[in-house]
Parts: sequence; structure tokens; C-alpha cells
Amino acid sequence: MLFVGAALLGFLNGLKWPVVESYIAAGKDTAQTARAIGLFNVSWASAVPLALVAAGPLLDYWANGIFLLAGLFNVASILMIGPLAWQPERLPQGYPGRPENEQLVRWGRLLISSRWFMLGSYALMWILAALIPDVFQGLGYPVGWATALSGLMDAVRVATFATLQVYQGWHGRASPLVVVFVALPAGFFLVLFGGSVGRCWPAR
Repeated sequence: MLFVGAALLGFLNGLKWPVVESYIAAGKDTAQTARAIGLFNVSWASAVPLALVAAGPLLDYWANGIFLLAGLFNVASILMIGPLAWQPERLPQGYPGRPENEQLVRWGRLLISSRWFMLGSYALMWILAALIPDVFQGLGYPVGWATALSGLMDAVRVATFATLQVYQGWHGRASPLVVVFVALPAGFFLVLFGGSVGRCWPAR
């Protein structure tokens, strides 16, 4: 049931994500969309490490509360959907801020590669999520501390989103994808076999 539930949760979240971003980008030109999506990424990603820091003490003092609070937050999210329009606003066809067809074709190719890398990154991240408790146990951390420290990976993601939102020179370039191709497996093995939280090589 755990595997079925996790798979169903991932599938439904995957269906929800492009719909949410379509509302965020609705009626905006290219520059405005980049700014809005950047701020959105920083906002949702910030919630993850904060939740992990809170989860440690919560697991120690009220384990069932972690499920109750998650349910309450989801109900609150559903209620917040009410005021939204059923159809997001769209830019008119001749709007000067719309990208040219040639640019859209290039972005489409980069988008295909980006989606595969995102799939790979989440696969590696979920593998780490399953293995990290053993990693921290091997480093001698109790459950409360280990839960909070596991949020370091998510904190780095927030910092990355914030950097990419402020500096947008990477837009439309293939070079960041080359960096990702090398950095993803390297980061995975550094986390898995690091000798301590502050040191990314095996202890002797």
C-alpha cells in the first residue's frame, strides 16, 4: 500500500504542477513569466526544508500529528483554489512580448532535455530519500537531527532557485544542461558516501 500510495501521490502531483504554473504565468510576457516562475519556485521549495526541520520534533512528541497537519494543509490548499478563474488569462496572438517561432523551437528542444534531466534528478533524489536515514545512522545522528539535516539538500535547492531567479543569463542556453549531466551523478555519490555532513569524501 505504501508503494501504491506513493506512486499515486507522485502521479497526481505531476498532473497538478503544469496547471498551477499555467495560472502563475497567465497573461504575462517572457520576462514577467520568468520572474513569476522563479519566485514561485523559491516559495514552494522553501517550505520543504522548513517542514523537515519541524518534522523531527513532531515525530518525537506526536508522530500521528505529521499526517494530521499534512491533511489540514491540503484542505487549506483546496479552499484557496475557490477564487481562481476557471480559464487562465492568455496573451493575445499579436502581443509584442510573445517569443518568435524560431525561439520557441529552440526552447522546445532544450525543454525536452530538461525534462529528462528533471526525471533523472527526482529519481536520484527519491533513492537518496530512502537511503539517507541509513546514511545519517552510520554517521551517528539520532532520528530528530537526521530528519532536520536531510533538509540540507532541499535548502540547497532553494538557494539554487533564488540564484537562477536573480541571474537569468542561463535562459535559452545548453551549457547549464551539460553541467547538470556531470553534477547530478557526482552529487548523488558524494551524498551517499560522504564521511560526514560537512565533508564530502569517505572517512578513513
